[in-house]
Amino acid sequence: MIDKQLGGRYALQEELGRGGMGVVYRAFDTSLRRQVAVKVLASHLAGDPLFVQRFHREAIAAGNLHHNNIVTIYDVGVERGAGDYGQDINFIIMQFVEGESLDQWLRRQRRPMPLADAALVVHQIGDALQYAHDQGMVHRDVKPSNVMLSDNGHVTLMDFGLVRAGELSQLTQSGSVLGTPAYMAPEQITGATVDRRADVYAFGVVIYELLIGQTPFVRTTPMAVAHAHVYDPPPPLREKRPDLPPSVEAVVMKALSKEPSGRYNDAGPLAADFDRVSTGQMPVFVGAAALGATTPMTRPQPARGTPSPPPPARTRKSGASRLWLIATIVALLLLAAVAAYMAFSGRGAQTTTTPEMPIVEPEGTASPLPVVVLVDPTET
Repeated sequence: MIDKQLGGRYALQEELGRGGMGVVYRAFDTSLRRQVAVKVLASHLAGDPLFVQRFHREAIAAGNLHHNNIVTIYDVGVERGAGDYGQDINFIIMQFVEGESLDQWLRRQRRPMPLADAALVVHQIGDALQYAHDQGMVHRDVKPSNVMLSDNGHVTLMDFGLVRAGELSQLTQSGSVLGTPAYMAPEQITGATVDRRADVYAFGVVIYELLIGQTPFVRTTPMAVAHAHVYDPPPPLREKRPDLPPSVEAVVMKALSKEPSGRYNDAGPLAADFDRVSTGQMPVFVGAAALGATTPMTRPQPARGTPSPPPPARTRKSGASRLWLIATIVALLLLAAVAAYMAFSGRGAQTTTTPEMPIVEPEGTASPLPVVVLVDPTET
């Protein structure tokens, strides 16, 4: 693909990163004389209408977002029959962002981010997510590798490949599971309805990782990570980093509530509270009684007294729900084997989310099971 020109003007120069669904290149726009990034749909998916639609959906969704902390989309197109084997080349032209991803920063530094620096990053991610949510968009794959950090501290939110928005949502199969295991909200894993609070949960995982140096649930397999997100309470931050104020821990733990109703309603309030506690103030949206507390999701129990509304992921009977989760975990394990086979390559200065890959839906179940589609099963 190197030295190929797309759209009559975008000359590919260097591969920056690749995954199961696409490759990102640095390119030169010969018309406007500037560096750009080009995301190309993987050749083996070019003949799949669903993946082609999903790929172009990213350009449509992100192309309508105009924010200083969100990557800018310039163009989208198709080169018919221009591939090495005569397949179409589907591509998105976007802003070339200098710097490194938060994931690369964490790997290079091998230490948690100082609280003051984390507050600056969190503020910008929160602004970007709040803006996207206000436009009716849900990112659904917020994670460090989708956040670029420039040398001057500027943050850019990348890769809206899993975004859900209004009339575009029909391109996501009903009951599908989308995301990256280490950052998925419980309702994403269980195939329940997902809204902006799923992004809040993933945002909370990112903050946790910035402050601790690792995600809350470090397990050996994607299936174990998925189970932990649904059932296990996250380890308190102060167990690993005692210097953090209790109010900081409380804010992050609220974001990591298993139930969407227990989280911040949006990314803006989360970022605002984090900004306050990072400077020694008390949070606005976390009561004093909640400092350091989080409630793990429990299996359904018989109602006593006035019942509380059931969580979205728990509307089935216990047996069917547990069967559903087992089947989902099996699918995650199968995906891990596929991911190992595909052997993802390293990332360059301009990173991209490792795109989604399909898993065949298990058969012979008592109720419909999700089609598990994970962006990066290697991020456990």
